[in-house]
Amino acid sequence: MISSGIGVSGGSEAPAFHVADSLVEITSVDSQAVIRPIP
Repeated sequence: MISSGIGVSGGSEAPAFHVADSLVEITSVDSQAVIRPIP
């Protein structure tokens, strides 16, 4: 699903997504990253 060099491991790397905090809302669900664009 995500192939941008981003390693998702149980959400332990959630801070790594902070760079896109202002662009998308990222929620860690069952070791999967759900990315939803913020209107």
